[in-house]
Order: sequence, then structure tokens, then C-alpha cells
Amino acid sequence: MSSSTKILALFFILGPILSSATKPHTSSISDLPKLYPESLTYDHSAQHFIVGSLDQRTVNSVSDAGVTETIISDPSLPPNASFLGLAVDKLNNRLFAVIHSFDSLHPFNGLAAYDLRSRQRLFLSSLPSSPSEEDGRSPIANDVALDFKGNAYVTNSAGNFIWKVSQEGEASIFSTSPVFKRSPVDRDSPLSSFGLNGISYVSKGYLLMVQTNTGKLFKVDADDGTARNVLLNEDLPEGDGIAIRGDGVVLVVSNKKLWFLKSDDSWGEGVVYDKN
Repeated sequence: MSSSTKILALFFILGPILSSATKPHTSSISDLPKLYPESLTYDHSAQHFIVGSLDQRTVNSVSDAGVTETIISDPSLPPNASFLGLAVDKLNNRLFAVIHSFDSLHPFNGLAAYDLRSRQRLFLSSLPSSPSEEDGRSPIANDVALDFKGNAYVTNSAGNFIWKVSQEGEASIFSTSPVFKRSPVDRDSPLSSFGLNGISYVSKGYLLMVQTNTGKLFKVDADDGTARNVLLNEDLPEGDGIAIRGDGVVLVVSNKKLWFLKSDDSWGEGVVYDKN
């Protein structure tokens, strides 16, 4: 996803979360050379945004004024590794970062945890492949969400399943629900190979997750991994990122569109009530 689209999404996502008394505004990060951020999150403690990079093994902070700083540089990561999904563990002041190497000769999928005070890496967990993965494609670790216990949930965009990583760094395959593969995929679409993508944790004990190549939204139980398709009044084609606003509104963003969704039954059903 482009940085400009995600910054646009941030305008809507963080406005009511940061303060209901101030007007939200955008911050440009277009002056960061060769960074190509694929994701971003917000560190409430430090009061700045955090962005990853497709092109460098670095994580950078961006202030409200657009001032940037490299807060993590990890050259010990595998060759051609990129920082994809990011999430801040507010209780333990840790940053979780999805690591994926696009090098076909050195494939790697992992989840790293960094201490935001010392900026040192706490662990790097390799994410296991599933023996039942179809067509032999390499996994693509993509986005991450955290529950209140410090567990992390990572989407596999190629294999359409979810990993779980404990707060100690123990990784396992969490959900391979068949519902993730029930909807037809347009094989002529340039994003046909990208399945499960953006993921967010809801405090009631479940995950919401968007699937890029079908536009479907899923609700996944955070205890046992059972999943169901959320019934919507329209699909979310090429949906990529997902976030939950302070008022409960769910936002899904693609490279072309931002959808606003709400539900009256804890996401058994939902409705797209606005889009840009």
C-alpha cells in the first residue's frame, strides 16, 4: 500500500482516538528517501507515528510535524528483509514487526519484537510453513495484531492462514479455517495472489481481518481460531489495511479507497455506510 494512502487513512483513524477536542491533520512522509513504507502504527507513549520499510531494514518515527528519526536499524535480519506489519504493545512498551524476505533464494517469514526504550531486539521468531499449503507457494507474512495478553496474530497472504506468536516468542499456526478459501478469486487481477491481509484485535476477544483478493471481511475467535465471513452490504475489493476507531467504527483501506463500516451485532453482520 502506498504511503500517501495510509497517511490518508491515518487522518480518519487517529483523529477521534488521539483527542476529541482537536482537529485531526495529516503528516507527510514523502520526503523519506527510498523508504517505501508498507505499514504504520502509532506510539501513544512517545506520541509519534512509526513506519516500516520495504526497501531498508529500518523502522522510523514520524512526528506530527513530519520530523523523522530512525528508531530501529537491524542489519542482522535476513538478506532483502522488509518490515511489513507493525503493532505497538502499549502495556510492555514493545514494537512487534512482521519480517518478510522477498528473496526467493533466502525466503524468510518472521515476527520481531523490539523494546521501544532501549530499541534493542527482544526476539525474532521464525514463522512455520503449513504442510497443507496449496500450490507450493512460499508464505508471505504480512500484517500483525496484538491482544491484551501480549499475543500476536500474523496473517499469511499466500497461504491464507494465521500464525500466533506468544509474548515469549513461541510461534505456531493458529487458524487454517476453510472459510478463508471459500470465495472465488479473479485470477486475472494483479492482486489475485494476495489473500489474508490487514488484521485488528477487538477487545471482546476476536479478530477482524480483510482478504485482499476477494474483498471479504472475517471475524476470527482469538481463543480457538474459528472464523466466519462477516455479512456486508458490499465487498471491499483489494482491501489492505484495517483499523478500529475509538468510536467502534472499522476502517478498511486499499490503494484506491477508504471504507467506513459499523455493526450492531459484534460483527456477525456489518454495513459500509461511507467511503472515499
